[in-house]
Amino acid sequence: MINFWTVFWVVVGITVLLVFIGIYNTFQRVRLNVEKARSNIKVSLKQRFDEIPQLVKVCSQFLEKESQLLEELTRLRSKFYEKTDQDDAKVIRSIDELNKSLTGSLEKLDAVTENYPQLLASQQFLALMGRISSLEEKISHRREYYNESASIYNSRLVSFPDFIFAAVLGYRPLEFLEVPEPELQVPEINLIKNPPVTPSPPPSMEVYFPSQTLAPAAPETTDPPETPAPPASKS
Repeated sequence: MINFWTVFWVVVGITVLLVFIGIYNTFQRVRLNVEKARSNIKVSLKQRFDEIPQLVKVCSQFLEKESQLLEELTRLRSKFYEKTDQDDAKVIRSIDELNKSLTGSLEKLDAVTENYPQLLASQQFLALMGRISSLEEKISHRREYYNESASIYNSRLVSFPDFIFAAVLGYRPLEFLEVPEPELQVPEINLIKNPPVTPSPPPSMEVYFPSQTLAPAAPETTDPPETPAPPASKS
């Protein structure tokens, strides 16, 4: 005869194992989303920094007095490639900070170029700045996706019973990427109080008749005066 307690503990063990497998698989899916988001950010950052040498080459033909600014752009690109040799999980925040510094330097360059109309007329320069700007917008969206994935992952670490298995597996919370201040600003909307009301024109009083030819009016007829009757004769 099978012992009841033996069956009970076997069922409990199988249940715990299945729960553990389910939680582990869920954690792996969430972690893969985080890794994917992190990798996408790194790829976009690399594409953006790879545009810098060509940008410096084009600008150096016109900005001879701004060599310090161009050297700063080159230095940021070199530091970026020094950081990318490290593990993605450790380097993502540091290279994202370098990207913010690059954005600040590009804003300085944009302000300086206003004094160089020949550079502003260069199609190559405009194309490079357009690609760099579009890549920054793509990085912004991918940064948001990474933060959402990290938030889901961190929420699993504090839920029951996930946090028990997370502690056993050694999982740690992830840090969020900081969103630049311009992305946090809400655009202002100018509200006009009591806007002037334009009076509507008065309704037209003109009467329109159908376009047709009217028959001339018939002349008025007057009755002839009555002739008095002759007086009667006396016989």
